[in-house]
Amino acid sequence: MKKREREIFENRAVLGSVADNECGNCDSPLIFALRCGEAEFSLGLGDVLHCLRIAEREACVPKLPEKWWSLVRGRYEVR
Repeated sequence: MKKREREIFENRAVLGSVADNECGNCDSPLIFALRCGEAEFSLGLGDVLHCLRIAEREACVPKLPEKWWSLVRGRYEVR
């Protein structure tokens, strides 16, 4: 692994807090506050689910039932 790749790999985002969405301009019902090194940012539940879908397609996590994905897509905006 190259030095830059190792630095990126080791600079993990960590969960700071989870809060109900109080933003009138946001579509996500849940926003996660994250920190990666000194950078702080937020990530909506839809994005987390999108990441899970990618991980599933890449066989990094076990395949979830299609019925579950259908229910999730019906409730949240999942790409």
